[in-house]
Amino acid sequence: MWSFDEEKKRFDANCEKTIDSLGDDRALAIIHEVNDLLEVAARYKRPLFPILVRGSLSKYENMILASKKPTKSSRSSDPTPEPTPEVPEGEQDETDKLIIEFCSAQADTYTITIYVDQPVPGEPNASTVGGDVGHTFIKLEGGGKSLTLGWYPGDGGIGATNFLDDTYDDDQSGDMVDDSESGENDTFHDWDVKKSWTVSAKNLAKIKECIKKWKREKKYNLITSNCTDFALHAAKCGGIKVPNGRGPWPYPYDDTTTANPGKLGEELMGQGGERNND
Repeated sequence: MWSFDEEKKRFDANCEKTIDSLGDDRALAIIHEVNDLLEVAARYKRPLFPILVRGSLSKYENMILASKKPTKSSRSSDPTPEPTPEVPEGEQDETDKLIIEFCSAQADTYTITIYVDQPVPGEPNASTVGGDVGHTFIKLEGGGKSLTLGWYPGDGGIGATNFLDDTYDDDQSGDMVDDSESGENDTFHDWDVKKSWTVSAKNLAKIKECIKKWKREKKYNLITSNCTDFALHAAKCGGIKVPNGRGPWPYPYDDTTTANPGKLGEELMGQGGERNND
């Protein structure tokens, strides 16, 4: 019998190996497309979907394996993602300027930290009874500089307290925010769990390129590209093996699973994360 969890587990394991070996946009695009198909299969539970997904899974896995075969042009190529053009100076928002400023940092190693503000501290719940889904964000540090970023719905979008709106799973504009000043009285955003990793300058460069590309191209979607998806994507771009943070939404949306702060916080604790006891 087809099992979403088993297929997802098997594919996630292959994805980690692929990202580690390739680290390029092609592998990520393949992974994301298949993950989307798996989400559809789990969400609608239609007999035809498992057949479709398994066929697509095999197809994309073969593509990944084929792309891993070395060629004359790929043996000496730099796996760092293609640099994303900077936003023209006259079009830069405050976050663009912060990213550019951090990119000037020079160090041999850096730190990336994932911070999680859980809906219910210490629990894997996807939301509170009132619909608060929490928040996940990242902080990069090194070379005497730091950058703290979170991914939010754009102006007028579905917020963390009204996801029960019937358009909660629609694409909408996204906004990358300086979370070092997004908390009460412009202070560091609240958090319940955090975990840090040390990355090389080379992997930090990959993370920065992924962040810039996400900000430029992504739409916010509470199910497929939310704040937790952003944080995990940034870490994976740096070669970090992170949990998937996926769990079901409360009834009546319990057929839908997505990355969420509640589940991710508990998974990070299982990997040696730190809980905020203040």
